[in-house]
Amino acid sequence: MSIEDILIALLILMGIVMIIAEIFIIPGFGIAGIGGTVATVAGIVMVYCNYSPMAGHLTTAATLAVTGAAVTYVLTSKRGIGKMSLDTQIDSRAAADLTQTVAKGSRGVTRSRLNPMGKVEIDGKIYQAKCLTYLDAGTKVTVTDAETTTLVVEPLAAPEN
Repeated sequence: MSIEDILIALLILMGIVMIIAEIFIIPGFGIAGIGGTVATVAGIVMVYCNYSPMAGHLTTAATLAVTGAAVTYVLTSKRGIGKMSLDTQIDSRAAADLTQTVAKGSRGVTRSRLNPMGKVEIDGKIYQAKCLTYLDAGTKVTVTDAETTTLVVEPLAAPEN
């Protein structure tokens, strides 16, 4: 076995490994896939140049078979496909339509600074709100309007003496 034989085997093996890495570990970037393809093709071309065309054909077929078998194995194994598939359950839901749940004129208090958006507490529940003026946390407010997910509030007028 000569140095060229070892180089050919390493090029093809390294190419297959880089192609599989591109598909399953670092998809979408391209460098490993391109490098793997170049290394594999270089190894096959070296076989065609140093040996007979029949040896080149056999090497090409064997390389495609090994690559296909490796990809099939990774896809059919639980670890391989499990890493590629999303199995997270999403149990959240969209916010309720505030135009139906909070009445105009409801009173509450700001829980964060409204600058112009922030949080208000009304009847023990926290809502997102906006105001035309800046309000500090702890300011008493009244609801003037309700959009789908945001309340429009203004500071509660101080009683006149």
